[in-house]
Amino acid sequence: MDDDMEGGNLGSYQERPRTFPNMRSKAYTPLAFRLLMRINVRVLLVLLLIGLGALFYIGASTSPIIVFVYSVCIISFLVSIYLTKWVLSKDEGPPEMVQMPDFVLCILLI
Repeated sequence: MDDDMEGGNLGSYQERPRTFPNMRSKAYTPLAFRLLMRINVRVLLVLLLIGLGALFYIGASTSPIIVFVYSVCIISFLVSIYLTKWVLSKDEGPPEMVQMPDFVLCILLI
C-alpha cells in the first residue's frame, strides 16, 4: 500500500487514510464578548451599577426580602474578593510546604 500512495494511487475509499480538516483555523470569539471588549471599562462599570440600581429599585418596590437577598449576595461577593486577594498575597512558605499539596493530591488519587 505504501507504493500505491507514493505513486498517487490511493486505492478504494475504504483503504484511504482518513484525514479531517481543521474546522477551527482561527480563534472564534462570540459576538457578545467582542462587543464587551470594545466598551471602555469605566463605561461598562457605570452600566453595571445602573443595572444593579434598577434591580434594587424593582426589588425594593416588590419586597424587602429581595433587597436583603441582593445585599447578602453583594456583600459575600466583596468578601470573597477580599479573601482571595489576602490569600494570594501571602507567602507560599518553605519548599517542603509547597511540595505537600502534590503529595496529598497523589494520595487522594490512589
